[in-house]
Amino acid sequence: MFFDRTSYPAHRRYIYALAWCVAAIELGLTADRIHETRFHYPIIAELLTTSILTIIWVPLAIVFHRRSSSSRFGGLHFESIGTFVLWTMWLVGGAIATHRWPNRTVVGPGHRAHILLAAVAFSLTSFGIFTLVAASLLMEYSALYAASNTLPTYSGAARNEKGPNPNPAIA
Repeated sequence: MFFDRTSYPAHRRYIYALAWCVAAIELGLTADRIHETRFHYPIIAELLTTSILTIIWVPLAIVFHRRSSSSRFGGLHFESIGTFVLWTMWLVGGAIATHRWPNRTVVGPGHRAHILLAAVAFSLTSFGIFTLVAASLLMEYSALYAASNTLPTYSGAARNEKGPNPNPAIA
């Protein structure tokens, strides 16, 4: 068999570790931005919240890997839901931050501008990492479905003696 049940979660653990590191950097950048300025944009607070949730989610997702290797789908559904929520949050946060601060001329010079642009860059990096996680989840779903031999079959009503009718208009 070409598919090993533990092959996709093993690779995904490394991607999750990278996501945790990037989220920790994002947490530091957004916390510094909120700490240094009297006025903060709501999107910076959203990126701070998303990075905190990511730091909490990654260890939970690794625990779900142990469940997914012991049963058919196990914790894979729970992992997919959490990953989709975080993927959406990183997408929205990165898109709004990029729309507000697209380049250095909009942000201006100085240390605060560098922190802001780095926060935007790391938010898009996190979105890309969670896109890789989602692709890995979809590959595992596909492989588990193919390995389970639960492919749809034709019932007696949809089949005649010669096999399935490719053109139902000609009966």
